[in-house]
Amino acid sequence: MGQAKPKIEEGSPEARELLLRALLRVGDQWELSPSILASILRKNRSRLTQWQQNGGLPENLQPATKETLQHLLAIYRSLGAIFQSPSDQVKWLKADHPDLGGKPLAMMQQSIQGLIEVRTYLDYIRGRGA
Repeated sequence: MGQAKPKIEEGSPEARELLLRALLRVGDQWELSPSILASILRKNRSRLTQWQQNGGLPENLQPATKETLQHLLAIYRSLGAIFQSPSDQVKWLKADHPDLGGKPLAMMQQSIQGLIEVRTYLDYIRGRGA
């Protein structure tokens, strides 16, 4: 039987590094440029570059950025559960969806409300919101 992994404390350097790696994985799998990824987070691209150079998210991450990151990662998990292929996830993000009133990726870039609407829709589709 394998050893249990040590628990990573929230806000620790290890946790901040893992969150940055997860964020960058989202960008890679969805083929998002750093500028698009930064726009979803409501940050400029240089902030994202700074986080990469520092090896993790900052200790004093703003609550609004934490919330945005949580929504983005939830969307990523939902799309991963719905579509096995990252290319299918990208197609879904870039397609018009009448139920949403637009393209999810564009909505996510436009506002935090758009990000929340995409997450809520996916939660509903997966049976969590019904």
